Amino acid sequence: MIRKLSDKNKGGIIIREQSKSHWEKKYGVLLLTIVLAIMALGTYGLTKSEYERGKADELTKAKIAAKTTALTASQELNRARTITAELRLITAQSNGKINNFKAIAKQLVARQKYAVSLQLLPQKGDVERFFYPENSHRAAKTMRAKSGQLARCYAAKRNEMVIQGPVDLSDGSRGFIFYQPIFLKQQRRKILWGYAACEVKISEILKITTASLKIAHVDYKLTKNLAPGSQERAVVLASKKQPENPQSYSFEISQGGSHWRFDLAPTGGWTYKRKTRRFLAYALLVDLLLLILTMVAIRRLGILFDLRRAARYDALTQIYNRLGFEEAMEKEQRRRPKQPFALAILDVDDFKFFNDYYGHQTGDAVLKQLAWSLKEAAGESGLVCHSGVEI
Repeated sequence: MIRKLSDKNKGGIIIREQSKSHWEKKYGVLLLTIVLAIMALGTYGLTKSEYERGKADELTKAKIAAKTTALTASQELNRARTITAELRLITAQSNGKINNFKAIAKQLVARQKYAVSLQLLPQKGDVERFFYPENSHRAAKTMRAKSGQLARCYAAKRNEMVIQGPVDLSDGSRGFIFYQPIFLKQQRRKILWGYAACEVKISEILKITTASLKIAHVDYKLTKNLAPGSQERAVVLASKKQPENPQSYSFEISQGGSHWRFDLAPTGGWTYKRKTRRFLAYALLVDLLLLILTMVAIRRLGILFDLRRAARYDALTQIYNRLGFEEAMEKEQRRRPKQPFALAILDVDDFKFFNDYYGHQTGDAVLKQLAWSLKEAAGESGLVCHSGVEI
């Protein structure tokens, strides 16, 4: 390796000195830059992968919890269909004339603890309305509201049971009102007679759903449209703490035009961001350790290179010594085995006298100048050696 030389004028003699340049300065910076780039790209890729994996895992768990909640809520709400369906069947069989409504309603309510009251609400104003208990008029009053009108129209048009609410029930609790349209056959066609209505407590009908949400350790809010076609929504169930940055999942009950939305977030917030930051901190610590090891390795490589060079180059003139010259000659002979070459041996006469008279420092400068001149004269294909022995 030919190193850069600087010119100095000392006592009229041009001295060419080798500038300070080590292996690690030339190659170490490049190697360190490559290692840093690889570590940066690797850390970024691994951190991004960890972030996406953690986010996907938590969102998948939240989605499973939401689907499980939707399925459980649907199954629980479907239980209330049986009581209104049975009341509709009894009304249809009696052609709208029920003499023992109180006894029938009492028996149905006793079997279903979630039921607060039962009503038979005929369309015609001159037909008697039935309520059990007798003071439960909430369903009839709710039907006169806008959401009640929407529910009634939807139920009659599609002949489906409709869930209205959540609303305040006749006993002061929060719940739903299930409307089941009743059609009677008159003159070979079906005529809307009225509705069978059942008030249901949320705390009773969604008991399993509420328990499963508590076990899931999530903050949640379950909302529903007040009636089919209504844009107004109300909260059905909610945790004490509002979910932070919640994920929303929408679902529908199989019939009745009920649109539900489930907003939930893990209790204490999403953890994938915190886990990613912790992963990044560990990754940076590993990168720092690798960086230190790389710097030590580069330093050791530089020392080994300098030792190897020192064994093959003259320390003063920075040209080959005897060992370096022999190795370089063998390499050239292997590379060009049939090409002839010339060998010249030079000796500086009376150099000891020159050294003693002008001083060793000036003598060293002369040797450096001579070595540099010989290297320039030999060119790139020539080899110059300082044997260090008298001839």
